[in-house]
Amino acid sequence: KDIITRMDWAPANITPQILNFCRTINPEAEPVYLVVAPEPSCEANACFKCVQRKVEAEGGRIQFGWSIWEWPNVLLQAENHAVYEPQAGPTWRDITPGAKRRLFLTDSNALMLCTTSTAGSHEIPSGWH
Repeated sequence: KDIITRMDWAPANITPQILNFCRTINPEAEPVYLVVAPEPSCEANACFKCVQRKVEAEGGRIQFGWSIWEWPNVLLQAENHAVYEPQAGPTWRDITPGAKRRLFLTDSNALMLCTTSTAGSHEIPSGWH
């Protein structure tokens, strides 16, 4: 009855537990909430292809990182993700459909996972400290 979909997994708040989790992935970055504004030509779960097409068409660059998802009291997950950074500045835009908002952790090292055929993720039980 209470099925939780990926769209429901964006954490409601950035808690100390979430910050600790993010520091295990990239200790130099702080997670930020992004409002998702899908591009008409983008498909869900195709962020790398979608953002690459946007860069080719309009310039700018890909910012690699992680979507941070939470299933409260059960699981924290970091899913390999990419967002668009316009030429004009570092205001990231999440143009891939599938969520209304996303907690994003930047990580240039995530690039390596994006160039393989397997998507990367980190998971820990929610009770981890």
